[in-house]
Amino acid sequence: MKNFFDAITNAVEEWYVPGLTTVSLSSGTDSGVIAAALHKLNKKFKIVSMTGNEDLDILKARHKFLKQKASVIGPYSQKDINNIQEEMTRAGYSLGKETGIGIATGHYFLAKHCSPILLSGIGADEYYTNNIRRMVDFLTFSDQAYSFHKINMRSPLLNVNIAKELGCLDPEYKLKYKKAFGMYIKDVGLPYTPKKINFEVLQNNNKSYRKK
Repeated sequence: MKNFFDAITNAVEEWYVPGLTTVSLSSGTDSGVIAAALHKLNKKFKIVSMTGNEDLDILKARHKFLKQKASVIGPYSQKDINNIQEEMTRAGYSLGKETGIGIATGHYFLAKHCSPILLSGIGADEYYTNNIRRMVDFLTFSDQAYSFHKINMRSPLLNVNIAKELGCLDPEYKLKYKKAFGMYIKDVGLPYTPKKINFEVLQNNNKSYRKK
């Protein structure tokens, strides 16, 4: 497990740029691994989080644990989404289904709050479950949104060394990669939930994020 943990830490450190790095942090596993690695490395970074469908108790606990500058955006109404998608047509997107605009909308919102380098967990779920076509769609349409705002989006969890070391672990981890990533998060001490969190723009819970 040590080699796997080291592969994660090294992959995240490779893409970190002092003073220019933002982490798109949710309450889920993939972005949690990135934030945990930067905390382990004692790096300073900016956080941007979207309320959406998140476990807000976990999200608030993560912000408190990390002690980094954090921006919380959302919730957004359907009207907000319609307006931003109209704006996105100037970035080359087309309105309608199967155009990629649905995938990219949340990332377009996030891009407005990021510093020049964004470390994201996007694509990890598809990569480690061998859904490569969907991974390519996610990376392509989200990168278009970030590039329009001159944000360099990087996905350190797609590093081949992480995949290699994951493949050396017991089958229970190879078949459920989030379990292995979750162990990394818990080893660092970052608040964690094994519950799968889907990235959403619309708020699908009745809670609101309020800092105390």
